[in-house]
Amino acid sequence: MAGAFTNRRLVGRFGPAGMMARGTVLLLAAGLALILAVLLLPGSLVAIVAALLCFMFALNLIAANTIVIATADKPELAGTVIALIGAGHFALGTISGLAVGQFHDGTALPLALTVAACGLVSFSAHRWLVRAPDAD
Repeated sequence: MAGAFTNRRLVGRFGPAGMMARGTVLLLAAGLALILAVLLLPGSLVAIVAALLCFMFALNLIAANTIVIATADKPELAGTVIALIGAGHFALGTISGLAVGQFHDGTALPLALTVAACGLVSFSAHRWLVRAPDAD
């Protein structure tokens, strides 16, 4: 909820694309922080939960703005876009859960690596797929 609240307050200043870009950076940073928390503070539930909360915060910055950007040109397709995004969430959640289970070793490291990989994929996809505005 904090991410959605923050997004609502800042989207007017940075726009949906700017918020999404900031969200992907924060997503990557939170994933890396989770790996560090697991490796450097393996017994610290507080550190792990804090990194996961930062990751969830970043997801809230990305989710609503993704829908806004995806439906901006064709608002009549909003329902289809939201359905595809929802199906994608379930599919990626399933794949992520399988990865964590497959590499489970009794520690939180497989979870941390999977979360960080998702953050890296999100960040990389955004950088690769989104064109920077032309400088005139």
